[in-house]
Amino acid sequence: MVLVGSPMTTSQLRMPRSALFAVGIFVICTIPLVSVSPWLLILITLPVLAGIHVWRSGVDIDGDGVTVRAAFGSTTVPWADVAGVEVRRKGELWLVRRDGGALRLLTLRLRDIHRLYQASQGRLGLPAES
Repeated sequence: MVLVGSPMTTSQLRMPRSALFAVGIFVICTIPLVSVSPWLLILITLPVLAGIHVWRSGVDIDGDGVTVRAAFGSTTVPWADVAGVEVRRKGELWLVRRDGGALRLLTLRLRDIHRLYQASQGRLGLPAES
């Protein structure tokens, strides 16, 4: 139950940190290629970028609005500008603005809609029954 006027805590919906394990394996797999030639050193940037994506991407929900974080940037949408959430192909969730624009919620899928609803404390409407 949400009390009117109660402060809303910040909820962070992120990729599981266990995905960094896969990034570590990716680093180990690129080491033999990098050791062949100094020119192939550029390949090490791929697992580094993947690690940044896993670490940083996500959705922050607080009393001010919804912040969608990508690997290199973020966009905050105030609650007054949020129209709702839309489910698109392959179960992708998109945050729809009142002006008609939409932001993809990168780390969330249809299976996460209940987590998103709980984190927003009901501000995004009722979740669909599954």
